Amino acid sequence: MKNGKCKLCLQEKPLLKKSHIIPDFFYVQAGMYNESHRIHKIEVREFLESKHISYVPTGVYDKEILCPECDNNIIGSLETYGRKVLFGGLSKDAEIRCENFRNPNDGFSYSIFENVNYKKFKLFLLSILWRSAISKNELFKDVEISENDIEVLRRMIYEWSPGKFNDFPIITMTYIKDEKIPADFIGQPIKSVADKGVLITFLLAGFVFIFNVQNDFKDIEQIEPFAPTPDNKFGIMHFPKGQGWEFILKYTKIKK
Repeated sequence: MKNGKCKLCLQEKPLLKKSHIIPDFFYVQAGMYNESHRIHKIEVREFLESKHISYVPTGVYDKEILCPECDNNIIGSLETYGRKVLFGGLSKDAEIRCENFRNPNDGFSYSIFENVNYKKFKLFLLSILWRSAISKNELFKDVEISENDIEVLRRMIYEWSPGKFNDFPIITMTYIKDEKIPADFIGQPIKSVADKGVLITFLLAGFVFIFNVQNDFKDIEQIEPFAPTPDNKFGIMHFPKGQGWEFILKYTKIKK
């Protein structure tokens, strides 16, 4: 391993040759690995036209950005918890309670989860945003965050401090229950400007994570039910059937 400054702890240490930007378990849970443990890669426009699927050996990673201690002990432990929250596997003592609701006005249903560790889960999500912001890979070119905010995120992750609810709030949506939509799609993060701030959206294996890239975000009432909160709750909005596919097509700019 080559020595250098770790991006997380800022210490001179041996650095890993590969550090995943998007957690590898998203590819696994989405069934994107084939029998040779290679990821099938879908370009949406090409797939719609020809059903062509290509293969790559691994998920997106950067080299020599993290030391083994930070990658394993901090990022790795956050990923372990995030995977269990999203895909199951927590112990009975840490079991998450879930209640489902439906809005008769717009057809959206949503789930409210309780007993989700605010610190671990929020920092898990913020670690994806931070890694994408520091990555030099072209896939993350739209993850544009100020150097000051990158440093704030780094300190939050390294110091295990998730901040207040309105520090970089995250909304989670999913189309995972719609069998007509390919859950095995991991898209390029997209940056957009909204009335309420700058948003960066990730599509990861059936989940949509929308980060409001604004520290100390003021307008919190509207998003509070769907973001991780210090009382260990967070919500997930479910796309009505058919609307998730429309979202993907607009997201990939195939359809306006």
